[in-house]
Order: sequence, then structure tokens, then C-alpha cells
Amino acid sequence: LGLDTQDVKDLLKAMLWLDSAGIDNLVDHRWFEACGHHGVADGKELLRLLRLAGKAAGQAAVALQPPLISDDVGAWFDFWAAEAGALTRDSLVRALIKTLGASDEECDELRAAVFAVWGLFCGEA
Repeated sequence: LGLDTQDVKDLLKAMLWLDSAGIDNLVDHRWFEACGHHGVADGKELLRLLRLAGKAAGQAAVALQPPLISDDVGAWFDFWAAEAGALTRDSLVRALIKTLGASDEECDELRAAVFAVWGLFCGEA
């Protein structure tokens, strides 16, 4: 398996309702304390990390539930753009996928739709 630290962070960002700072803390500190090294060496370690991450996500879930886009689009934007102060093309795709609970096929369609119209509103990615 052999995932390096950045691969692990990217995987967790795609799977969990944790902000980047929470994932960085989890991977850089809590995971290192739990296993004594960075990255994930094998499938057993990956499962162990996912259990640890799931606990962290559960603890943070109440504070990190995004508002519904249909209820308050401004609050939805602020939630997803909080880290950088803006939504990039990729972070918008991620936000829409998570918000809509998109299937794999729908993820590809969402990504294609955002990429198709991005330049009309924001210029280059």
C-alpha cells in the first residue's frame, strides 16, 4: 500500500467532514503518536487510521455540519470557503459532491459541469 503523508491527507479530505486543519492535526500529530511514523504502510494501518479519523470526525461533526445550500447559500459558501476565503474550482467540486452526496458517476458529471462553466465566471483555475 505505502501511502505518504499527503496521500493520507487527501484521502481523508475526500472522505470525512473534517476541515484541513483537523486533518493535518490528525495525520501529523495524533496518527504519528499512535503509530510512531508518518504515512500508512499497509491495509491494517489504513483501517486503524480510518477508525481514528472516524472518531475525530464524529467528535467534530456537530460543529462541522455544513448549512444546507437551499436554506442559506451565503452560509454554505462561507462554510466551504472558510479555509482559503474563496472557493477554487476543485474545492467547489468537492463541496458540491459532499453537499449532494453524489455517486461516482455523478461526481464525474459535476466535475465536468464545473470545469465547463468555471472560465465564464472566474477565469483560469
